[in-house]
Amino acid sequence: MSDHRGCSSDRFELVGFKPDFSAAIGFSDLIIAQEGNDTVISLGTEDVLAVLQNVQADTVTADNFGEG
Repeated sequence: MSDHRGCSSDRFELVGFKPDFSAAIGFSDLIIAQEGNDTVISLGTEDVLAVLQNVQADTVTADNFGEG
């Protein structure tokens, strides 16, 4: 995704389990970090779930995620 402007219609679906399979992934499990002009979303592992180009990390909130 690029150029997210905090629009409430921009949503991601969280589907899956934590790496240790102890529970489903929730917003609080995500690491949301600013890298240059982009936001990187991961689970704190080397595996990157998403890179949001030209997006400020502080504009990404729980409202942008649904739990499936």
